[in-house]
Amino acid sequence: MSFIISFEDALDHGTTVDNFDTLEEAQKAFQGYIKAGPEGYDIGVELIEVINEDTEDEDWETLEYHEWFTQDSWREAHPSGYPD
Repeated sequence: MSFIISFEDALDHGTTVDNFDTLEEAQKAFQGYIKAGPEGYDIGVELIEVINEDTEDEDWETLEYHEWFTQDSWREAHPSGYPD
């Protein structure tokens, strides 16, 4: 079992940014990302538990999700379509 942190962006992409062996480390980093706030096209950050990662039955579960923007609110905050 491992834990990852992934960003969701306004372009409908997800990007894994960190991998952790323990939930405690992952939660601390997750809170740090929330506190730092979004960058560029980021609209949300997600803490994910990866289950059975070494088998063909790999599965994952979202443990926490923080949304800074919805797709619509990001577009309203960035009328040019680009991060400011």
